[in-house]
Amino acid sequence: MSFFKISRSLVVLLALLPLHAYAQTATNNIQKIKKEVQYINDVAQLGVKVYPYSNKCGVTKAGISVYHKNDEVRKIKDTGIGDGDKAASSWSYEYYYEKGKLIFSYETRQYHDNEKNKETREEIRQYFVDDRLVKQIENGKTTYPKNVFIQKNDARYQLRNITRASDITKIYECMEL
Repeated sequence: MSFFKISRSLVVLLALLPLHAYAQTATNNIQKIKKEVQYINDVAQLGVKVYPYSNKCGVTKAGISVYHKNDEVRKIKDTGIGDGDKAASSWSYEYYYEKGKLIFSYETRQYHDNEKNKETREEIRQYFVDDRLVKQIENGKTTYPKNVFIQKNDARYQLRNITRASDITKIYECMEL
């Protein structure tokens, strides 16, 4: 085997190593997130505060449950029913936190698709490490985004600070139609 063939093979191998290391790290991070989410749901003894709400944006009946332990928000669940016009027919959003940072977001919504004249269901799972989106599964399609970050003014962070139902209206502002 010539020196050039060996060198070229070595260059290709070295170029692939960072990708393998990134994939391995991403897999490890996602496994840690899954374990933490399972712990929050199954093991952690959390207190809960519930804030019912409705609004002029088509939300007819909804509630946000904030799950906490020692004043640290660990999970937020927003479920509701909308008018099917301005708001989705129904939704469930779950957000999980570790040490104040969003680690997992699971959102489902059901609505009537007027163009197709049928009920449609959407599902999005997002995994975060240090406010960076590392994996997303949207309606069964998996992607590994690069350089996508969640901002501190994102509603998923703002919801941690609600103390009364009126705070929700400030976070979920109605869009002009």
